[in-house]
Amino acid sequence: ADFMGYGQKIQSGEYTLDRSMTIEQIAERLTAGDGKPIVRNITIIPGWTIEDIAAYLVKEKVLQDSAGFLAKAKTGEKFNAYYYVADVLSSGTAGRRKYALEGYLAANTYEIYLNATEDDIIKKLLSQTEAMYKEPYHTRAEELGMSMDQVLTLASIIEKEAKTVDFKRVSAIFHNRTKQNMALGSD
Repeated sequence: ADFMGYGQKIQSGEYTLDRSMTIEQIAERLTAGDGKPIVRNITIIPGWTIEDIAAYLVKEKVLQDSAGFLAKAKTGEKFNAYYYVADVLSSGTAGRRKYALEGYLAANTYEIYLNATEDDIIKKLLSQTEAMYKEPYHTRAEELGMSMDQVLTLASIIEKEAKTVDFKRVSAIFHNRTKQNMALGSD
């Protein structure tokens, strides 16, 4: 396929091939993209809540309904292999949250299998959070006396408050208020 220039053009999917096909015919079929796709893309937008994500997945027909997804995001128990989910579950605050996983399902565009389950999707989004929250963020959070959960919570509040304006300025205001034990004064 590489020799004939097809290597970078092969499309994922399920194809029906015939034993009588030549190598060139097989390569042409695999690059035509007319097979049944096995993957699709989903895009999670920054600022979406767990409920927004669930509604999007139903609307896009990734999931038939949102109940199972929401139930799993509410307890988070099946995902305690992720250290930050385990921290939330052991902190004693999980029961006071609407969804234990709120703030931990990273926004991005993902390629998922067509037969992906709720668990598969949640794990993919949690893995992205883990990949994005690297060691320098942990170090900085420790310098500020904050946990990962506190950082993500404050970041969510800043995002909602600032919308499209200067995130840095809104962040500075909130950090100054927390240092002075003031209420954030955020809607």
